[in-house]
Amino acid sequence: MEIKRASLRNPFRVLRFWSASFDFNSKTGSLMTDIPTDGIGVSNDLYAFLQAFFKEHPQLVKNDFYITGESYAGHYIPALASRVHKGNKNKEGNIINFKGFAIGNGLTNPEIQYPAYTQFAVDNKLITKEDQADINKLIPFCVGAAKNYVSKGGESYETALQQCQLIFTNILAIAGNINYYDIRKKCEG
Repeated sequence: MEIKRASLRNPFRVLRFWSASFDFNSKTGSLMTDIPTDGIGVSNDLYAFLQAFFKEHPQLVKNDFYITGESYAGHYIPALASRVHKGNKNKEGNIINFKGFAIGNGLTNPEIQYPAYTQFAVDNKLITKEDQADINKLIPFCVGAAKNYVSKGGESYETALQQCQLIFTNILAIAGNINYYDIRKKCEG
């Protein structure tokens, strides 16, 4: 998947950092951190950021506000939506004009989702039952690595990702040139 970022100058870009592991795109103001935490902790941090942002830019608080994300953001988007709703209900700080949220291709529970991929592939005739049996041998490693990441965090994420992605990549290798966002189509690009 190709990710395109806006090339417009962002007047709200981050100007200074404290000690943390990060990747920063100065044109769009995107900041990616590698500080794992739970959904509640992330939602509280993001809510505090939103309150500070709207305090600095009160002219924007009246705008419709949507929370969107994809893939692993499926863990955090509902938690942030809940936190914004709670803050509005309790009249905490600026009332955010929250209109809704969306999650695309959400990865919310890899222990459940990855094992379901092979059945989906069989049901849609992407792989055979024999292929499914072979690929399903990878599931215990994926589930174990995912559980390890949930309990330990940090670098165990890479192990979990590699173990679980083997299920997906094996299906794709057998299925051929398909668009995994729409299996009725060929992959283009």
